[in-house]
Amino acid sequence: MDTKEVNLEEFKNTVFDIQKLSYMIQDNKIPFNYNKECYQIRMPNQKERFDAEEYRSEKQVEFIQRKNCKTKEELRKILKENKIIDLDVLEKKAEKIKKQFKEIYLKLAPRFNDEKEKIQEDINKINDLQLELMKITQEISKHLSPSLEDRLEGVYLEYLTFQCTEKLVDKKWKRVWNTFEEWEKDNSLLATRARICMANLLFNVNQF
Repeated sequence: MDTKEVNLEEFKNTVFDIQKLSYMIQDNKIPFNYNKECYQIRMPNQKERFDAEEYRSEKQVEFIQRKNCKTKEELRKILKENKIIDLDVLEKKAEKIKKQFKEIYLKLAPRFNDEKEKIQEDINKINDLQLELMKITQEISKHLSPSLEDRLEGVYLEYLTFQCTEKLVDKKWKRVWNTFEEWEKDNSLLATRARICMANLLFNVNQF
């Protein structure tokens, strides 16, 4: 099965929730609520990363055998030559935002608790940048999603999301989906939210 497409309306509604959690990552986890119940996304361990990489390798063999399989470079060329969109421009904007993002995080870290006004200003800037970055990322992803590389990264992200999404049950964290097949069949907002959280967590943890 191909990677799930994130519904744009669900994405817009979810982003406002998720982006507020970016600066609240603790112990390599992002907590969130869904239907008044507690969930969390955590970073994968080595075994989980290995399993996700194995799954990605299996899908790579499948994808390259399909007709009209295109790499990112091939798609970029087609999009640019047909004057549909120049993705290089969008990616430069994204890189600029990431740089600003990191600068604000580094400035926020040493602030004292009594600097509440400045802390809030930094948090607001982070929220705005995170939303802007997500919009740009969504636009780039929309155009490159058919590429071999993006499809492989998508299945890798989904497999990690399946393994690392947990629900608080009787004061214990338990995996939400027992099998990857269950995850693939879940078209709820929970799955969308978990996927965006996983991408958000990986981005933030890998940045620092």
